[in-house]
Amino acid sequence: MATAKKQPTPLFGNVTNTVDRVRGEVEGAAERFGRRAVSMLPEQQQDQVDKVVDKLIDSIGEVREDLNGRVDELREQVEERLGDVRTQLDKRVTGLRKQTNGRRRELTSTAQKEAGKLATRLAKWLKLPVRGDVDSVKRRLTAIERRIDALEKGSRRKAAA
Repeated sequence: MATAKKQPTPLFGNVTNTVDRVRGEVEGAAERFGRRAVSMLPEQQQDQVDKVVDKLIDSIGEVREDLNGRVDELREQVEERLGDVRTQLDKRVTGLRKQTNGRRRELTSTAQKEAGKLATRLAKWLKLPVRGDVDSVKRRLTAIERRIDALEKGSRRKAAA
């Protein structure tokens, strides 16, 4: 069975967008704060702060990569579980459809039998011929035709002799 390409679940797209937006806001605020703080310091301390800020930015990048990796892993796990749930749900729906169709056929068959019995009783009550009566007449006619054929053969033999 070919598997279709998994579409990301919208919920996780929203989470990713929110994380990206918040991260951007935090980075922007940190940068603004850093600029203001550094501008108030003497030049030697500004160089030291720049080094610390560079390290902080590198750390933020690493945290971002780690966070994105974890979000992607979580998304994959949840989508896999959702796929499993969808598969189980499809199986259950298919089973219920089979059960329902089987019961429908049984009920239809039972209703047809009961309607046939009711029609037969009604026909008898109205003194109309029913299938059994027609079959009985058919058997009697067949028996009479055989007797006639036998009599005709016997009379032909006598006439030929």
